[in-house]
Amino acid sequence: MTDGTEERILYVTPGYRLIALNAKTGAPVSSFGQHGVVDLKLDDDQDIDLINGEVGLHATPIVARDVVIVGAAHRTGGVPKIMRNVKGYVRGFDARTGKRLWIFHTIPLPREFGHETWENESASNTGNAGVWRRSP
Repeated sequence: MTDGTEERILYVTPGYRLIALNAKTGAPVSSFGQHGVVDLKLDDDQDIDLINGEVGLHATPIVARDVVIVGAAHRTGGVPKIMRNVKGYVRGFDARTGKRLWIFHTIPLPREFGHETWENESASNTGNAGVWRRSP
């Protein structure tokens, strides 16, 4: 991505971290997140096991204007080990600072639209519901 003066490479690692690199030098952008890194298992409106939490991204993040949009995906080609897996929320981050700007709960929280359609407490004890995009 570029703002016309600076070029960055934005990438999500297999460990579910959003990395910002200087496109010319390959060095981490120190003003982005924590020394160029945003740990996507944090600030996700849910507790995620930082070691074994089964969530990631199987596509590049999307940049729309100054917002980096990051989805979530789960186990490729298989079934999650447990029903209570990590919920696959979608978040927007400031492309310059890495600060979280917004979150979309794919499984609605109490008082959010659609929560009442999740019967028998299923919204609180169900995970997954990741998002993905099809390549052109």
